[in-house]
Amino acid sequence: MKIAVASALGWPYVRRGSRFTYELSSYLAGKGHEVHYITSKPGIRKRVKEKDGIFIEYHRLMSSPLLSAVGAQNLDT
Repeated sequence: MKIAVASALGWPYVRRGSRFTYELSSYLAGKGHEVHYITSKPGIRKRVKEKDGIFIEYHRLMSSPLLSAVGAQNLDT
């Protein structure tokens, strides 16, 4: 089965990001499903990779009030 999992803040690029959704994606991929994990990361570049059977698509996160509130800095990753 093809499954898409979306999260506003991506683990591990954003500390305390939605780790639950990443672990759920990992679990489902381990059960043989095709999982696409769509999330964001700090910086200005988009990144696509495959890890542990999960197709991960990180979209750029230029700035966020949530990140500013915790004192995070935007990095070009």
